[in-house]
Amino acid sequence: MRDIDKQLLLLREIEARIAFAEFYVREQREIVQKLNRLGFATSLAHDLLRSMQDSLAILERRRQDLLANMQPTSLTPR
Repeated sequence: MRDIDKQLLLLREIEARIAFAEFYVREQREIVQKLNRLGFATSLAHDLLRSMQDSLAILERRRQDLLANMQPTSLTPR
């Protein structure tokens, strides 16, 4: 049987990583937009943004997989 506490800790860690990733993706989007407005080349900034979005998608899939595999447990002590 799975230990729900370990699963919840892992879920909490993944959620924190997702929050950080979302923050940095937003920040990178703003950088790309600013570079565009200023007329600078943005290919490297776009590449970084895509890489960050891919990483975020992987984290979101990990969260979905973990949630799908979590086993309900009774609330009574063992």
